Amino acid sequence: MHQSKRLWLCLSAVTALGVSSCGASPEGSDADFAETSSAVTNGATYTLRGVQSGLCLDIVGGATADGARLQLWACSGGTNQQFRFESMGSGFFQIRNVKSNKCVDIAGRSTADGASVQQWSCSGGTNQQFSVPDVRSGVVRAVARHSGKALDVFGRGTTNGTSIVQWPITGADNQHFTLTQVGGSAGGGTGGSTGGGTGGGTPSSTGCSSITNFGTVNSTIRVAAGQTFDGGCRRYIAGSALGDGSQSESQLPVFRLETGSTLRNVVLGGPAADGIHTYGNVNLQNITWEDVGEDALTIKGSGTVTLNGGSARNGEDKIFQINAASTFRLSNFTATNAGKLIRQNGGTTFRADVFIDRCDISNMKEGVFRTDSSSSTVSMTNTRYRNLGSNLFIGVSSGNIRQSNNTQY
Repeated sequence: MHQSKRLWLCLSAVTALGVSSCGASPEGSDADFAETSSAVTNGATYTLRGVQSGLCLDIVGGATADGARLQLWACSGGTNQQFRFESMGSGFFQIRNVKSNKCVDIAGRSTADGASVQQWSCSGGTNQQFSVPDVRSGVVRAVARHSGKALDVFGRGTTNGTSIVQWPITGADNQHFTLTQVGGSAGGGTGGSTGGGTGGGTPSSTGCSSITNFGTVNSTIRVAAGQTFDGGCRRYIAGSALGDGSQSESQLPVFRLETGSTLRNVVLGGPAADGIHTYGNVNLQNITWEDVGEDALTIKGSGTVTLNGGSARNGEDKIFQINAASTFRLSNFTATNAGKLIRQNGGTTFRADVFIDRCDISNMKEGVFRTDSSSSTVSMTNTRYRNLGSNLFIGVSSGNIRQSNNTQY
């Protein structure tokens, strides 16, 4: 029985029977009940450092294949040690490795003690869903939804290469992990286990409050695979060699992001040419477009693109363009004055999965997301919106639309 349920029963007994105290009982977990966590923000990326060992949760060899196991390894900052927490509702998360774009998975959906923990293509199965209850400030454990068992460092090992398995909850520190948000601070969540925020709220980050000028960019700035570029809240303006910010398709981007890279704290002033191009799995944090050029951002290569924090305004057509099968996650973002927020390349039939959370969207002539693909999906949660045309989602099959806790104002 879950600890909180046990406590309620015990307190009831104290009241009804006059007993003097409640006896301690071992920790446990119900597989269908998620404890809440204040340490996790939906859509944020974290490293998980074992409390007992001081080593990080790691994908063996940086592998990207299904079946690669999870282990402990010295913390390196590599993307194979970075995990994005994505709400599945009811207090559960899927935990997606940044490098491989695959999810933490209990092998074979086993409920047995000692079952191997691996990465596998994300399926949404309950063996890939975890509650992450707080143990103490900034420290959590991860409990598999299907089994009610915790991620556990095998044999309480403290050396590189020690495997991660599932095991009944013991309360020991080999089942406890310190969360450090990538680009943030330890345990720095505000969203809670349900993805945070409320409809009618405002995004928690809408750009840089103090901006300095970098100057004119005459050649695309390339952020290599696995690298981080921090603009320090400087303004970058496209030179004529890149484009004039019109709707010409021949313009070049100010930034090009390769898979595994991170771009943060950047302001794009006008003209912005063709904004930012992404190739593969990339993270963007606190990006402001003072004036959208041809497009603010274009997904050029398949992968998962996460943009958390910032703003964009004044797009003649769309703000974000999707040109490859991909997942686009947009959170804590303010967007206003454009034709539409997101457009999948016209006439294409590949699948694009769009997630919008804790945003403020206004003054779009057509809507939020437009696609011509029957397989594309959209989820919009905890978001404020107004003046978005006659349809929020254009061309999206009705069964592929999910909305929760949104507010029209």
